[in-house]
Amino acid sequence: MSLLQQPLELRSVRLDNRIVAAPTATGTAAPDGTATEAGLAYYGHLAGSGVGLLDISGNLCGYDGPGEAWFAPYCRLIRDVAGSVPVVCTGGIRSADAAEMLLRQGICDLVGIGRPLLEVGKRGQAYTFDKMDLFVKCVGLTPTKQK
Repeated sequence: MSLLQQPLELRSVRLDNRIVAAPTATGTAAPDGTATEAGLAYYGHLAGSGVGLLDISGNLCGYDGPGEAWFAPYCRLIRDVAGSVPVVCTGGIRSADAAEMLLRQGICDLVGIGRPLLEVGKRGQAYTFDKMDLFVKCVGLTPTKQK
């Protein structure tokens, strides 16, 4: 069996294989980040095709709105079509509390965090992230100072 086909366990989340369906399709979310029928059908198809993990974000819709966890409502709907395939929610997660809420409510199985991690060690952050030390410790990053 190839490595791609081997299961993987990430703490309590089990992936049947190591293939991640990254958010690459346009038109799977509306400009405001809400679900479309086409988007739900797309992710349902991916889940049924045998991928090990679905990564959900704005799917190139360009949404950068207020608040946090912008695609939580979308992820909640995708959970219904994903079956047993784990779901990652990415987009606008700026606090450990928001990430924790997504996981506790079963909206997703994992969270994707980008910009806040890039801001570690920078001055004049555009994004602030409470409890950043918790995330840094979890992912093993070492904050660095910009010169």
